[in-house]
Amino acid sequence: MTESRGSGAEFDVFARYLGASSGLERGRSYYAASQQSAELAAADRFDRWLVVVARWSPVACALADAYARLTRPYGLLRRKLVLTLAVLESSPGIHSAFDSALAASPARTWLSLVLAGTGWAMRTLTAALLLAPMHLVAAAMPDGDRNV
Repeated sequence: MTESRGSGAEFDVFARYLGASSGLERGRSYYAASQQSAELAAADRFDRWLVVVARWSPVACALADAYARLTRPYGLLRRKLVLTLAVLESSPGIHSAFDSALAASPARTWLSLVLAGTGWAMRTLTAALLLAPMHLVAAAMPDGDRNV
């Protein structure tokens, strides 16, 4: 399997955002070979811009994903993240981290849920403030150039 340098770096950022930190070598090649399926449906300019932003870092990916969750739930970025998760779940050594549960008391579970919800709300608000103007610019531009 061949991989382009760009798709390997993209996979690394997306995998780190999803919680994987090691054992990514095998996943890079599978991601590169299968990512064409994530791009089959037409993506508009803003979908492509969201992917570019998400490639910067796991933090940027979290912001782009939070915004895409509300505005582009079936867009290119979300399809690429689902593909990354599928590759990670089928990778030896990594899948167990995704498939195992951690025992916790009810109080700790509720605290974790509250913190997760608060974090999501903060990420979504920050993403809206940063990415909504970009979304408006993309919508205002003529769609003649598909490579932007």
